Amino acid sequence: MKKILLLCILFFPFSNVIAALIDFSGAITTASSQYLDPDPAYAPANAIDGDPYTVWNGGSHAEFLTIDMGMRFNVEAVEVENPGGINPDFYGLANYFTILGSLNDINYFVMGTGITRDAIDPLAYVSFDSPFTARYLRYSVSSEPGVGDHWAHIGELRAYGTFAAVPLPPSIVLFVSGLIGLGYTHKKIYT
Repeated sequence: MKKILLLCILFFPFSNVIAALIDFSGAITTASSQYLDPDPAYAPANAIDGDPYTVWNGGSHAEFLTIDMGMRFNVEAVEVENPGGINPDFYGLANYFTILGSLNDINYFVMGTGITRDAIDPLAYVSFDSPFTARYLRYSVSSEPGVGDHWAHIGELRAYGTFAAVPLPPSIVLFVSGLIGLGYTHKKIYT
């Protein structure tokens, strides 16, 4: 019975689940560039380490940071914390950004846009009308003159959502169901 219940949860997840902070502890971050590479003070991993006092700094305008969450999530909102709210080195600077999502790290789609203004609006909360299913999140800073006032940088990126079950082909579902059925019958006959 436990095996069948587990399969039901995997294949038919509960709906109307409340979005929670997505755990980035196993996530992998990469970036288009890094200021003073390989200085760990500006590494991409700083953007998801839970400490807004550490930063990723792209070293120029029009850079991006990519987070591989390791599995698919239904992302409902993203929160960006600009280090200018806590780090006086960045006061008065703005980042206009786009949040993109991808299932395969090749084809990206726009999820939303936002702005952080150091010391004025250091936090940007971008919520979506409906969740986007994504494994990869990308924070991309605009390169337009006068729009991105500072190099691409971020103190912390947080995403909110729920786990997205990956639908399996019907043949696999039937095969796994058959194996469980055989195992259950086998135990019943020989115990």
